[in-house]
Amino acid sequence: PRTCRTSATSSMKCRSTVARVREGTKRSQTSCSNGPSLPLAVAVFVTRLPFAGVMLYHWDSINFALSLTRFDVRASHPHIPGYPVYVLLGRLVNYVVGDPQRALVLNSAVASSLAVAALYWLGRTMFDRTTGLIAAVLLACSPLFWFYGAIALPHSVDALMVIVAVWLLFRIRTGAGWLAIPAAVWLGVAG
Repeated sequence: PRTCRTSATSSMKCRSTVARVREGTKRSQTSCSNGPSLPLAVAVFVTRLPFAGVMLYHWDSINFALSLTRFDVRASHPHIPGYPVYVLLGRLVNYVVGDPQRALVLNSAVASSLAVAALYWLGRTMFDRTTGLIAAVLLACSPLFWFYGAIALPHSVDALMVIVAVWLLFRIRTGAGWLAIPAAVWLGVAG
């Protein structure tokens, strides 16, 4: 936790900022509206599909594709640390679509759309709706994030895991202690 030690005035400002953030968190929790998070997520998913990779982009993509049929870190299928959650998600989708390339790209597209929605909620929880919306739109339009949402690499899943972890930890910090166990599980799964 950040502490304010410089003067009484700055200490008062720090306390008022923390109180304002906590009040904003309470307000955002009472609203039932999803706001723009669902339309943003759908828009991100739809905009990734036309640019979806048709071949495995990188040797890591090849190793991830091979790991969907034979998981063996010793043979670099995939490379260390093994990405068990990413490979499991890939296997589940591959079971449905029957193509490792498409399965991993679909994972990336879905994870990128969920990451944008999660960033909206993080910004909304920490500050306000406008901040959440601006952050989500900037992430959605980022060329690098767009690229990773259309190829067979785990970076979009990583972004989603980090954003949700920060949201959980912020909520714990602002009084939602009951989220400690889910946060610990999430962080354990995220690796």
